[in-house]
Amino acid sequence: MKNYKDNLGGLHVLADSAYEYLLKQNNPSLTFTQITQAEADALQNPPKTAAQIQQELRTSAQIALDRVTGPSGTIMRCIVVGVPIPAEWSAHVIALRAIANGTDTTNVKLPVQPPFPSGT
Repeated sequence: MKNYKDNLGGLHVLADSAYEYLLKQNNPSLTFTQITQAEADALQNPPKTAAQIQQELRTSAQIALDRVTGPSGTIMRCIVVGVPIPAEWSAHVIALRAIANGTDTTNVKLPVQPPFPSGT
């Protein structure tokens, strides 16, 4: 079996006999070019666009923010047990919020979570 790309961008995995059959159909509007496995993989899994990567990061930031600030999150645990919210945790929440709401578009990964405050 070999990988072929047609002139419309479609991927085909064909045995030699199937390829020969298609060639005999004499359809000039459809042509095939043999491609490598790496090229076939790239056709099946095209690289993500910058917008897709940014949207995934925003979604991940919102999930992390919900986890940190939610009912059982670190911030709430600090409040419940009376531990002051450490500055690094405040900064972490602010950074996550900026990514999640789209005001920070320069980061390509989430900020590293600080260690849990003692006593929480």
